[in-house]
Amino acid sequence: MTPKFKVGDRVVYNQSSLSIYAGKKGLVKKVAKSGGSAVIDFDDKPKGALVLTYNLELEQEAQDDDAER
Repeated sequence: MTPKFKVGDRVVYNQSSLSIYAGKKGLVKKVAKSGGSAVIDFDDKPKGALVLTYNLELEQEAQDDDAER
């Protein structure tokens, strides 16, 4: 399986999540070989957070989803 994200991608954490990261935007720093987790530097802290990628989406896709609603 090819990882959905790559280093340098701008991502948004799932808004509906109960996580402390919900709705936060950040930059992908590292992606696990499996693609199941990634290290994200969130814009407004924390830096270097390890998160599961199923809770992430690309920032551009998130904006497109909001525009459709």
